[in-house]
Amino acid sequence: MKIKKIFITSARKFSGKTAIIVGLSQLLKDEGHKVGYFKPIGRKKTVETGDIYDNDAIMMKQLLNLDESLEEICPVLLSREFILKVLPKEERKNTIKKIIDTFEKISANYDIVIIEGQQRNQDLAVLGLCNPVFGKFLQTKSLLITTGNDYSLMDDIFLQKEYFALNKAELAGVLFNNVSQHAIKTVKFEFIPVIKNQTGLRTFGIIPKESKLISPTVDDIYKMLTVGLFFIIEVTTGFLSNLVTRTGLFLYDTLRLEVVFGLFEKSVIDIFISDPIIKPLGTVLSNFVGPQMGGILFFILWFALIVISIDFVITKGLKRLIQTDWAERVSAAFNNPFKSFATGFSLTWLVGSSSIGTSLAIPMLATKMVTLDETYPYICGCGLATTVDLSQIYGYFAGGSVGVMLGAAHVLLNIFSLVLWLATPLRVVPLRIAKGVGRFMAAYRYSALLLLGYAVSVFILLPLIVILFL
Repeated sequence: MKIKKIFITSARKFSGKTAIIVGLSQLLKDEGHKVGYFKPIGRKKTVETGDIYDNDAIMMKQLLNLDESLEEICPVLLSREFILKVLPKEERKNTIKKIIDTFEKISANYDIVIIEGQQRNQDLAVLGLCNPVFGKFLQTKSLLITTGNDYSLMDDIFLQKEYFALNKAELAGVLFNNVSQHAIKTVKFEFIPVIKNQTGLRTFGIIPKESKLISPTVDDIYKMLTVGLFFIIEVTTGFLSNLVTRTGLFLYDTLRLEVVFGLFEKSVIDIFISDPIIKPLGTVLSNFVGPQMGGILFFILWFALIVISIDFVITKGLKRLIQTDWAERVSAAFNNPFKSFATGFSLTWLVGSSSIGTSLAIPMLATKMVTLDETYPYICGCGLATTVDLSQIYGYFAGGSVGVMLGAAHVLLNIFSLVLWLATPLRVVPLRIAKGVGRFMAAYRYSALLLLGYAVSVFILLPLIVILFL
């Protein structure tokens, strides 16, 4: 049986080569093919065990459940020691032979093998170990992944074809990745015909930039619709304020909760963070370097703690999740509205922040593991949970009757919005608006500026107008 080989290469860094390999391998696997993965030269990555491997090799071994060792999947790791070692011509020949022998050994187990090139086709050209060289020795044509919208892209593609030909290798064609919506027509009707006429290369497709990741989230639309509607109701009828005032009077006059409120003189933050950590540390810094410098150092320590938390807690946690059968678990959590809502509610209740809860859905949407419609109940669950997590409840009671009334307003507003935008036919309104805005912004040439204008208008200017003039 003849092995089919797909060599994925790129002329520029961060072209999306690995993401395309992940998607392509899953597609081929779903079609019933036995798919393998090979990377001739990788980059060093120290894992938790202390061993050194290539990060892409680790991910693809887990993703495709490959039997080969990481040393076979990626036989050579780039390092200063490796470069010095292969300077002699004989050592370079030995390295190429090692790569070819390893590839032939593992490719016998599959009917399709995806080969991932280095970051750029010209990398290690000075040593004769660039992507075109491996295309020649592994006897495979290369698919060139390219990204960008400017006309110099055509020059890059032309030079890449000549570069491969110079090394007696061949390009199979081009795949345009991460193309802005406004540039798709230009690529399709201007770039592709020129590339075909001048180079003879086939274009395998255009992958547009994902609009979900640059548009206002459905969570924003959901909250804006809720606030806008109930603001009008409150101004015209006083419905919500009358309801929460009666709730506060009931708690004081009927249930007599003055004693309960007295137990909450200090917040949870005061008890567990401020009193035992922040205040003593602030005093020490002020005594040593003075109040002003102490404040600056305190801010630096606080910022460093956030960065460390993001890197070691969130990033490493997500990596561990990815290396498990997370796809099946995520899909199961979103396969019906009730599970999706419960997932969003429980996660947000545990972390105490709807911003964190909703942001966790972004990688799931980006990888198309879930759809926006499946994620919508999850987002609604996040919104409700942030009103009744432990820190919020503690804060309500710590504020006495006023705190409880404000808390009641917070909870009731979210319950009303949940009923209106999730449990009625109006549930399609936030979704359709979010999708429409997303498509518009993706097609707009200056989408980043538009997104900035949206954020400033909605979260700064509009609240100021309401506070100052209404």
